[in-house]
Amino acid sequence: EVLHISRLIRNSIWEAEFALQAHSLLPTPKRAKVVLSKIDTAIYQAKYLRAIPWINRDNQLIGVQSLVEHINKLRAETTELMKIRQDNELLFPAMKTMVDKMLPIHNAFYSAASLALDEFEFDHYHGKNYREYFDIRHQWSLMISTFRVYAANRTGIFGDPETGLVTQAARLETLHKNLTSRLEKLDVLRKNGGLDLQANLSTQQMISLAKQWYDYYLKVK
Repeated sequence: EVLHISRLIRNSIWEAEFALQAHSLLPTPKRAKVVLSKIDTAIYQAKYLRAIPWINRDNQLIGVQSLVEHINKLRAETTELMKIRQDNELLFPAMKTMVDKMLPIHNAFYSAASLALDEFEFDHYHGKNYREYFDIRHQWSLMISTFRVYAANRTGIFGDPETGLVTQAARLETLHKNLTSRLEKLDVLRKNGGLDLQANLSTQQMISLAKQWYDYYLKVK
């Protein structure tokens, strides 16, 4: 009987593990209930095993009691894990900052650069400046795309997250350094009166927005 119940406990834990894997892929209340049900079955079986007279006579009670405690701990940790999996803010704490802060900054930067480009589009005298703003906007887009890949790597979806994070973080730093250097040159031009009204305003906005975005990046990194 002891051997039979031990096998039942083992099978219940295996079934709970398989159910947890399914829940991790697509979390639903129903799947969470199945996981806990399997663990509860294992707890019941372990307690039943503890009550068998032979266990007490053969000094096995301490080991079985430890088994009951471990399964109870497993239930508590599994419950917390499933809670995190179902809550995007718990699973990806940086997501709120990325959506509420970094995305609006990205949109504002892109719009500011586009407004400056609109001003230069038919101005052949400032053709060089047009190219500079175009390149800066492109550089910004590359940096944002790199950050999105970085964020995806953090989820572990695309292979080894550590390798991906290091690679994308290094690329992002290079892009940010180049972007900052270009913006600083534009700011010198602005201060020397070399820009028209919209370009002047856009440059100030882009410098401020780029700094804000990078500060948030450091916080979620």
